[in-house]
Amino acid sequence: MSWNLFPKRVSLIPKDISFFAMFAEMSNNLDRWSQRFGRFVRRLPRGLGKIKEIRRIEHVGDDLTHSILLSSIRHSLRRSTAKTFTSLPRRSTTFST
Repeated sequence: MSWNLFPKRVSLIPKDISFFAMFAEMSNNLDRWSQRFGRFVRRLPRGLGKIKEIRRIEHVGDDLTHSILLSSIRHSLRRSTAKTFTSLPRRSTTFST
């Protein structure tokens, strides 16, 4: 009896190129957040007014993460259902009289 510890090969690079645009948007948002947070820390305690802006950008990042994960799940589901339906045996379409 053999044990397969890695039953499915996982690619670290998405095949759907729409993910690259989402990752670019995510990195731009992270850059904006880090710049705002850096200003906030340098200006403490006067920078407390920037907390709303930092939280807003953080929520944008949460929304981006959510959409990336949903797209990934949808993509996986489409692939798995397509494999399921293509692996089913075909019914004969000929009719006997």
